[in-house]
Amino acid sequence: MTNIIRDKLSTKEIKELSQKSVWNWFKDVVLDWTIIIIAFLFFYTWGNILSFLLLMLVTGNRQHALTVLGHEASHYTLSSNKKFNDFISDLTAFWPLGITTSGYRNVHIKHHSYTNTEKDPELAHRASRSPQWDLPISLPRIFKYCLEDLLGFSYKDYIIIVTFSKPNKKREYIPLTLFHMVFNGLFVLLGLWWIPMVWYACLITSFLMFFRMRTFLEHLGSDGTHRLYLNWIERQIIAPHNIWYHWEHHSYPTVPYYKLPKVREKLNKKLIISLRDLLQIYKNSKPIISGEVMIKKN
Repeated sequence: MTNIIRDKLSTKEIKELSQKSVWNWFKDVVLDWTIIIIAFLFFYTWGNILSFLLLMLVTGNRQHALTVLGHEASHYTLSSNKKFNDFISDLTAFWPLGITTSGYRNVHIKHHSYTNTEKDPELAHRASRSPQWDLPISLPRIFKYCLEDLLGFSYKDYIIIVTFSKPNKKREYIPLTLFHMVFNGLFVLLGLWWIPMVWYACLITSFLMFFRMRTFLEHLGSDGTHRLYLNWIERQIIAPHNIWYHWEHHSYPTVPYYKLPKVREKLNKKLIISLRDLLQIYKNSKPIISGEVMIKKN
């Protein structure tokens, strides 16, 4: 039987797919934290340079994964109770990273509303970091930027993220600050002062590297959103928790991330490309400067 080619979902389908459940999200956030804890225990046990490098990479990778889960909460896809939605996201995903769910939402909703236009905050971020996001770009040059991330040369990107992710109310900084005071104080009292040091070091090194890798998948050089297929390894390293279904997410942002594969199944008209295809597009791209507006509106 031939599949029917469709380019949009019906109102009924959107409503059904947008049903909320916190349990899938909670399972994934627990898994991310479990992986982080195992990485710290592994280094604590072995204490050599290889286990330290593994700790830095795994922690930064899962910090990035927590960002993706917090991103989900910014769309209120966890719970119909908005206060609970934000609290669980803050406590387990965004507070540990130094920001709040409402602060991230304030920036991210603008990105959805003004994607690739002059009002898109992501374009402003890229423009401020020129020429890092210039096209064309080769794979070796991408690796060069990733290495600079690992060495801490991109700490300004973390400052930009924190600075622009301003919460709705200044008093939201109080629980965020208390969280980090307790986090630091607890480990210092236990004689494990190195744990928060590693955590914060990852935020300005390996986390930013994975953040950069994922950013390359989404909108760069496009007037819309790239529609990709990634293999299992690529998903775990670059785009966890179905964030690689980014075209589907931008088309239907109320649909939780674990239901985005169903959206793709129903919409099979738009071309899907591989990571290799995307890298080839970047390599052969016409000149595009970092942060260049792709959609100009009168």
